[in-house]
Amino acid sequence: MRQTRQRKAQRMGSTSLLVAAIGLGLGFGSTVRADLIGEWLFDNNLLETSGFTAAGTHDGEAVGSVTYTTDTPLDSGGYAVNLTGGDNAVRVLNSNEKIGGSQNLGDNLTYQSTYDADISSNPMAISVWAKGWPDSNWEPFVSKKGESGNGYQLRKYDNTSHAAFTLRGTGAIDDPQGEISNTNDGQWHHYVGVWDPANSNRYLYVDGVLDVAGSITDGSDTGSVSVASYEYLVFGARDNGGSINSYSHVQLDDVRMYNSVLTQADIAAVADRNMTASEKIADSLSGAGLAEGIRYHRVTSGSGGLSNIDQGEGLLSGELYNPNGGSAGSASLINYTSNATEGLIPGTDNFPGGATDNSATQWAGVMDIQTAGQYTFGVNSDDGFRLTIGGKLIAEYYGGTGGSDQRVSISFDEAGLYRFELNHYNGTGGNHLEFWATEGSDSSLGVGPLVGDTANGGIAVYQNVLAPSQNLGAALAQDAGTQVVSVENVQRTGTTVNSLHQVTEMIDGNIVPNNHTLHARTNITGVGIPSGFAGDNFGAVFTGVMNITEAGQYTFTTTSDDGFRLVIGGTVVSEANYNKGTTPAITNTANFLEAGVYEYELYWFERGGGEGMTLSAVQDSTGDDVNLYGLVGDQDTMHRAYTGFVVTGVKLAAGQLGGSLGDTNEAMTLIENSSLYGSATASEFYDTINLLDGGPDQHYGSSDAPPITGDNYASLARASVYFDAAGYWTFGVNGDDGFALALGGNVVLERFGTGSPGDVLSTVFVKEAGWYDLAMLMFEAGSGSTFELFAAQGAFTAFNSTDFHLVGDTANGGLLVMTVPAPAALPAGLALLAIAGLRRRRR
Repeated sequence: MRQTRQRKAQRMGSTSLLVAAIGLGLGFGSTVRADLIGEWLFDNNLLETSGFTAAGTHDGEAVGSVTYTTDTPLDSGGYAVNLTGGDNAVRVLNSNEKIGGSQNLGDNLTYQSTYDADISSNPMAISVWAKGWPDSNWEPFVSKKGESGNGYQLRKYDNTSHAAFTLRGTGAIDDPQGEISNTNDGQWHHYVGVWDPANSNRYLYVDGVLDVAGSITDGSDTGSVSVASYEYLVFGARDNGGSINSYSHVQLDDVRMYNSVLTQADIAAVADRNMTASEKIADSLSGAGLAEGIRYHRVTSGSGGLSNIDQGEGLLSGELYNPNGGSAGSASLINYTSNATEGLIPGTDNFPGGATDNSATQWAGVMDIQTAGQYTFGVNSDDGFRLTIGGKLIAEYYGGTGGSDQRVSISFDEAGLYRFELNHYNGTGGNHLEFWATEGSDSSLGVGPLVGDTANGGIAVYQNVLAPSQNLGAALAQDAGTQVVSVENVQRTGTTVNSLHQVTEMIDGNIVPNNHTLHARTNITGVGIPSGFAGDNFGAVFTGVMNITEAGQYTFTTTSDDGFRLVIGGTVVSEANYNKGTTPAITNTANFLEAGVYEYELYWFERGGGEGMTLSAVQDSTGDDVNLYGLVGDQDTMHRAYTGFVVTGVKLAAGQLGGSLGDTNEAMTLIENSSLYGSATASEFYDTINLLDGGPDQHYGSSDAPPITGDNYASLARASVYFDAAGYWTFGVNGDDGFALALGGNVVLERFGTGSPGDVLSTVFVKEAGWYDLAMLMFEAGSGSTFELFAAQGAFTAFNSTDFHLVGDTANGGLLVMTVPAPAALPAGLALLAIAGLRRRRR
């Protein structure tokens, strides 16, 4: 079972996850600390840390070569014990009686019956995390002999992929065979065996799900467990009459023994599946009247068959397989089948876009839990699935093929909104999926109402909810600023770009693109082949902030060729990661719980043929478009010593780049390639960017000459700029010819080509006060040049002399800028060492 979320309670010394969870109020029912009689966390040691017996009494002792690994089931940051690579195990000290009058196998204290007579007629529970599967028949994870009529084991059943909870001496069958078979997959899984002598029942749980076939629930498991006092309690092997054997060769973590009956809610808490206040994103929206629904994204494979849910998720992301066709949009509930045979709940429909072999679907949204307490969730699937709620793995059927009905009970500490994601894949043959929930702990195999079916008592769900915690700051009045969109373009020539995964790999630098540029646009409408690119196999990411003027529901419509992913506030709001045309457009809604500023990223890829990208964002209640503004990127950490800018100028050599500079792509190419340099290069320091080479001053007088004059040159100005307040700011450049401005690594303002002197403005949002890298590219093609860089706090659509000041002119209210080297120590071309400010968006 794969976990992608860190534990709420980190493992510290003798503090167990169970105790930490109780402290957080996770709803354990009757389970208390006193019920824990053994705890081995394996955090780089074999100590027993429950505190039930004196320290050191039941510490572990290595058998063979025991090592530790940071590969843990809940990404805890601690360790697990690695018993692979040989006959290795852990035996528990003082858990076996003396044999022949002498201490057995080197125990240094005396035997205590903690794991024998003390629990043989009393309740008992064993909990263990295991990764890997025993490589021979009947090998155990945890054992106290469990053979020849004595003891107990939590182990592999015979030569199968099922688990078993073995008890010797009770009235029922010794080894009921479990039926949950998704555990032999190389992932971490959680196994719990529970002995309930008061009701003569025995329970086996796998990953929080009751394994009915592996349990005794009819009251026939009478009597008591026959003790095995002459044998050690062993992890990863078995002590059979003083000889340790049957090594399982697996990894283990968090072995625990209890003298009580754990409920399914207790087990969910031990496995960190219950929902606390940390997982809740906001209060319940009950009665708010917002449109409900579930967002979906379905993809078919263009290469390779699917046999497990990891492969299905790899297809959805494009990381393992090439997405081919697909569909995307929204649905009211999840109750689908590909054939006439219905699942557990009548009224199923065909899958959106039709059922297809080797396909995967992601269903996502926000569920509205209106009452705190325990809930049982069920998934009936063919083939595999993985369900997460609040970022926690709740249930999964890993695969291969065939149907699976799973139910798991978890508790919610508080009513409120919780994100969920249900990923499902189909290999070949039949294909169905149902998702239901019922309040309380349903011990039967019956089903509750479908999630989303509020007319019949189902949990309300919303496609997307943006919570106050995702809001960066106060919104502007509509149309108060100058819109701008930052865009990063990447391309691989001669290599097919099939998915967004390849785009993000190029943007993150894991794949080197053939073409890579950063620009600023005024909108995301009618976007086609990026300037300077040719043909197919390219991608882009558009970034900035959305100005949400009122709380409520907004509709996002994306027309793209090929795939896209829209992320707002870190939440995927809409996605179609497959080869597609511009029709149909994909529409999804999002509920913003408060007005404000929300960061967004829109990823896009183009494989071949036609191309296009248009995003429409509209407030439902008013029909107003959402304004998009720039976002200043990450703060810098450079050492600053001198006020002002350093500006490096480079002259284009004759005959290069067609003989003249025509746009910012060519200007950046010139600066980056010394082979294109003419005879003139120079670096100078300036208090402000107020440069003039021929022609009249624009907004500001007392201009300086640029470091290079004449025609066909490019300059790069670098500095750190200090913002004394978070919020909206407006930057402007009056320039001749082209220019581009990057703040914190994001290009937020640009004139791409040549032009006469004139203003270009953009409104940007600063997350927090501090220092940010500033890079400004300028180029002059001919007939004189002028460049003025100015800024004002707030949002503006036009220049005015009252609010705007030259950046660096602190005496007159301008922003402070500083650089690193002393002017006398500055070698020509030093600024070229930091060109990344206009080539790589910081992530």
